[in-house]
Amino acid sequence: MPTQNKELMEKIEGWLDDEGIPFESVPDINSRFHLKTQMKNIQVHLRESNVRVGCVVVEGIMSMDEDQSELMKKIKDDEQHSIFLELFRKLDKEEYLFQLSKNFFDPIWLKIQRIIYVEDIRRSELLNEMKELNTKFVGINYELNEAIDNLTEPPSPADSSLYG
Repeated sequence: MPTQNKELMEKIEGWLDDEGIPFESVPDINSRFHLKTQMKNIQVHLRESNVRVGCVVVEGIMSMDEDQSELMKKIKDDEQHSIFLELFRKLDKEEYLFQLSKNFFDPIWLKIQRIIYVEDIRRSELLNEMKELNTKFVGINYELNEAIDNLTEPPSPADSSLYG
């Protein structure tokens, strides 16, 4: 790893340590460095690509949780497609690069990225990008849950007793 990239990686690792954000280094032949951390709702990857030297990619990755997956299996394919299109439209209006899989069960169902140029990188900017990604994923998760709830049957009254 070139010295400049090592220094950048160590600077970012120091910022994460200072904030108490656990991280791990990820082997990645396509990146000069690649760090992975877990925020409240998403997995966040920080990396400098071999192709886009001088840019730090801040990327969030989300998959559906088990409850969402079970409910999604009960929804017809055409209704799943409608949910996909609605989420795609909303994401397409944002200033994010994103990849949304039509397969809701894909472990990398949603990927959203922002780019920070190395010469502009500051601790507050990096942490704010991570926070904004987390907030964006929370919003998408709420919208997904609402769409699923609107298309699935509520539990029968017998199933929803307070005492089981």
